[in-house]
Amino acid sequence: EAAKGAISQLDPATPSTAENPPATLVTGLNMPVAMVEAADGKLLYVTESATGSLSSVDLATGEIVRLKDGLASPEGIDIGADGRIYVAEAGAGRLIAYDPKDKSVVTRPACPPPKARCPPTRRRALPCRRRTAPSMSPPTSPTPSTR
Repeated sequence: EAAKGAISQLDPATPSTAENPPATLVTGLNMPVAMVEAADGKLLYVTESATGSLSSVDLATGEIVRLKDGLASPEGIDIGADGRIYVAEAGAGRLIAYDPKDKSVVTRPACPPPKARCPPTRRRALPCRRRTAPSMSPPTSPTPSTR
């Protein structure tokens, strides 16, 4: 219930009705858009578009903790095998990787630039080499660009 700032839990065995509404897990969020549950089932990570925040919700207590503010339209969210929380920052066209252990943030463009085409020759036009999406790992040292 994004407009109400609430997250509810539906019971698949019992249809929700006006007399039997779904259980509200948490209120007080600001336009929650996407969420993912932590592997241990104790936390729910949520993106909030109204405040540009990544937040965690303690599922036992309902406590909300703002982990990262100032995001531009955070939408998609997932947890990687490395334990970092990946957020699609739609308004900025990039991804962030938030590490809940050390609270570090790595930011990368979401998509590589569009594929360029090499100038046509008399023989035929050849595509330039494909560029791959950038790694979310922090850079270790500058490396020269190869084309």
